[in-house]
Amino acid sequence: MLGGLLVFSACKKDSDSDAAPAPVVDPVTVTDAKPADTLTLKGQNFSATITGNTVKVGDVEATVVSATATEI
Repeated sequence: MLGGLLVFSACKKDSDSDAAPAPVVDPVTVTDAKPADTLTLKGQNFSATITGNTVKVGDVEATVVSATATEI
């Protein structure tokens, strides 16, 4: 199950009082994903910019190709 292997983070501001809410990823169940497949993650509080998101599968950083506040 890929959901247990995904690590997601988003940039936050330096000041804790202005910190954005932590990203929340909806449950992910992938049984047939292979290297180079494209996956869509849905959730809340993602960065709307591609460079504002980091997605890892295990220790491998994935390439983010699109981003909205609710889907990457």
